[in-house]
Amino acid sequence: MQRNTVPLFATPVFVIKRPNAKWHNEEWLDKALSLQYRKNSGNWSSVETNVLDLPDWKILKDVVQTELDLIVKDFYKLDLSKVKLVVTQSWLNVNNDGEHHPIHTHTNSMLSGVIYLNTGEEDAIRFTDNKFNTRISFIPIPTINQPVEKGDIILFDSQLPHSVDVAKRKEKRVSLSFNTFVMGKLGSKDGLTFVNIENVKGVING
Repeated sequence: MQRNTVPLFATPVFVIKRPNAKWHNEEWLDKALSLQYRKNSGNWSSVETNVLDLPDWKILKDVVQTELDLIVKDFYKLDLSKVKLVVTQSWLNVNNDGEHHPIHTHTNSMLSGVIYLNTGEEDAIRFTDNKFNTRISFIPIPTINQPVEKGDIILFDSQLPHSVDVAKRKEKRVSLSFNTFVMGKLGSKDGLTFVNIENVKGVING
C-alpha cells in the first residue's frame, strides 16, 4: 500500500530582497510621512492613492515596473511587446504601536504588491489560504507569515487574502502598496477570446 499527498496548484508569492535599496533611508521615510493620512480599520493609509505617479516617486515606480516585467516574461512566459502589467493605484500604509491591518483582498487587480520603507523587528505579512474560506470550520485555515524587512518588495495574486497582525512597535511600519492590471493584446480572434486593452488608466477619462 502507498499513500501520497500531491500539493496541486501552489500560489506563488514573489519576494524581492533589496537590502541596499535607496527607498528605506530617512529621506524617503520623511517624504512618505509628510503626506496626508486617513484612519482605516486598524491602521492608516495615505489620502493620495496614486503615490507612484508623484514626480519624486518616479525612481520607485520604475523599480516596480521592472519587477512586473520580469514576472510577465519569466514566470508567465508572455511577450512583453504584446502584454504588460501596469500599476493602476498606489498608496502608503502606516502601522503604529498596537495597530494592525485586517484580512482583505484587492478587487479589480491582477497582482498586488507591497514595498517596505520601514519595518520593525520580526515584521511580517500574513497570507491566508483562500481555498478554505467557505469550507466547514473544523479544518484549521492555513496561514503563513512571510517575514519582511526594509527594502523588500512582495508581489502576490490580488485575490490572496493577507493581513498584518497586531504588534508592539518601537517605530512606525511604513509600506507602499499597489495594484496592477493587464495592458495589451490577449487571446486570439479565431478563438473568439481576443481583447485589446490599450491604456488602463486612460480608458474612461483617466
